[in-house]
Amino acid sequence: MTFERRRLLTRLALPVMLVLVLVLVSCTGTGAVPRGWSGAAITGKTAFIGSMKGKLVAVDIDSRSRRFADVPFEDARPSGGFGCAPGGAVAVAIYGTPATWNGLVFVGGYNGKVYAINSETGALRWVYPRQDFVGPIVGGLTVAGDRLYFGDSDGRVHALDAATGDRMWEYRTGDKIWATPIVANETVYIGSFDKKLHALKVADGTPRWTPFQTQGAIAGSPVIEEGIIYFGSFDRFVYAVNSANGQLRWRSSVEAENWFWGQPVVKGGTVYAGSLDGHIYVLNAATGELIANFDLGSPVSPSPAALDGFIIFATEDGRIHRLDTQTNQIRPLTDLGETIHAPLAAANGVVYVHTAKDILYAIDAQSGVTLWTLSLEK
Repeated sequence: MTFERRRLLTRLALPVMLVLVLVLVSCTGTGAVPRGWSGAAITGKTAFIGSMKGKLVAVDIDSRSRRFADVPFEDARPSGGFGCAPGGAVAVAIYGTPATWNGLVFVGGYNGKVYAINSETGALRWVYPRQDFVGPIVGGLTVAGDRLYFGDSDGRVHALDAATGDRMWEYRTGDKIWATPIVANETVYIGSFDKKLHALKVADGTPRWTPFQTQGAIAGSPVIEEGIIYFGSFDRFVYAVNSANGQLRWRSSVEAENWFWGQPVVKGGTVYAGSLDGHIYVLNAATGELIANFDLGSPVSPSPAALDGFIIFATEDGRIHRLDTQTNQIRPLTDLGETIHAPLAAANGVVYVHTAKDILYAIDAQSGVTLWTLSLEK
C-alpha cells in the first residue's frame, strides 16, 4: 500500500473514530471510561477545563496548581444510549469547553446536564434540568448578556437564565447539535446535523430567517465578522452567509477531501479553515477564492487559537503549527507527540493544549517552548 493511500485511509477513518468515541462514552453501564475533549476557558489567571475523568479542573496559571479540588460529575441514569446495558453511577464525559460569567463557570455533560459552579470555591450553584435530562451535550456553552446558550444531541437549542438556571426558551432543529453557538446582533447562530445553519432571536428563540441549507452536517461553530457568518460543513465546503438575512455570499471555490470540523478564523480579510483532510485552506473572505493551501499531513480537527498577527493550528497527531497572517507563511512550532482533539486556547502569548493523555500544556506562541505541563488525571 502506498504512503498516499495509507494517509487517505487514515483521513477517512478519523470521522468514524470520532463518532465511535461518542458512542462508547454513552455506554454508562459497560465500564467505559469517559474521555471527552474539552478545551480550556481562560478567565484572568485561571484556566477552567473538563478533564477526561469527567471533572472540572481549575488551574491557577501563575502557580500551575489547582485553585480548588476537582469537581466530579456523575451520571446516575440506569443506562446509556445506543442500547447499552444498565449500570450504576459513573463519571460524565465532558466534550464542550466550559464558559464563565459573573463568578460562575458552566459545564455541559454528555449525560444531558448543565452545571453552574462557583468559580472561586468549586461549590455547585445550580444544575439544569433539575430532575430530568436533555440530550447529550457535545458542543460548548456560550454566555451572552445574562443568558446561557447551548445545543444538545436531541437537536434542541436551549437558553437559560445564567444566574438561576431557569429555562428561558427552547428551539428544536431537525437533527443533533454538536456545535457551540455564537451570539451577535441579538441573534444566536448555530449549526446542526440537519445540514442547516440556524439564526434564532435571543428574546424568544424564534427563527430570524429561514435556516441556511448546506449539503452536509455542521458540527463546527461559526464565526461572524463585519456582518458575515463563516462556517465549514461536512459537505467539504466553507460558506459565507449574510448574518442579517441568511443569504449566501459565497461557497468556497475549493472542495476539501474531508469534513470541516473546527471553527474557522477570519483575519485581515482572509478566512483560515482546517479540515480533517489534513489541510488548512486560506480563502479570500470577500469571494471564497483559494489563496493558499497547506498540507499538514494529519487531520486538523481541533479549532485553532488566534493571537495578534498569527494563528496556532494543531493536528490530530500532536503537531503544533504557527501561521503568520501577514505573510500567509506557516512553520512548525512544536511536536507534542500526543493525540489532540480539543480546541486550542490562547491568552497573553501562551497557547493551552489539552491532549488525549489528559495533560494540559502551556506553550510559548513565539518560540514553541513548553512553559509547563499539568496532569489533569486525578
